[in-house]
Amino acid sequence: MDELIAQLAALRQAQREQRARSHPASDARHRPRSGRPPVFPFPDRVVATVLHLRLSLPDDTLAHLFGTSRATISRALAETRHLLDQHGHRIEPVTAPPDLPARIPPYVPGRTATLRQNKAKEAC
Repeated sequence: MDELIAQLAALRQAQREQRARSHPASDARHRPRSGRPPVFPFPDRVVATVLHLRLSLPDDTLAHLFGTSRATISRALAETRHLLDQHGHRIEPVTAPPDLPARIPPYVPGRTATLRQNKAKEAC
């Protein structure tokens, strides 16, 4: 993971430097500017993207895990996916073992509420 993060960080830095060189010095509107540093560090962005691609975790779950907003996670996923594509690295999703569904009972929405209601009716 450390090697992947280092390779993607180098690719990201090279792209930033290329963008800075490609803008004319007189056009201040599009030049890269200094500003507030990102609160969500790059290594965490890569880990969040790997978790998203490998385990199919949704944005809101990742935002909760990393203590950031859903919008920040969405931007980080888009940026890191783009870097992974350029680097040629593919993250394969995990496939569940064939006997997993037999060991885990399926979740049926509303089933627990029905069970609670039945118990309440029986007690009355």
